Parts: sequence; C-alpha cells; structure tokens
Amino acid sequence: MLIRYTRAPSRWLAEAIRESLEALLAHPEFRPPWPERCAYRQLLMHWRSRCLCLTS
Repeated sequence: MLIRYTRAPSRWLAEAIRESLEALLAHPEFRPPWPERCAYRQLLMHWRSRCLCLTS
C-alpha cells in the first residue's frame, strides 16, 4: 500500500494504511518490544495526520 500511495496519493489509501496500523496495534497477540511498538504508534500518528490533511 505504501508504494501505491507514493505513486498516487489518495485519501482512500491513507485511510487503509491508518486502519491497518490501528488493527495491528489493537490486536491482543501483537506484543513487540517497546521501541518497535513506539515506532508503530508514531507511524499511526503520521497516517492519522495525512488523513486529516487529505480531507480538508
């Protein structure tokens, strides 16, 4: 999805990436080390902001 987004940015793709990250972080069996979890949360914040930018 990331490669498709870099070629043709769209709100639909940004929302799909955001939803995927949210689902991953919410999954009860997803327990990476804290630095890795923080990196995923930072990615989620980035994609949430991209979604906001694309809707306004």
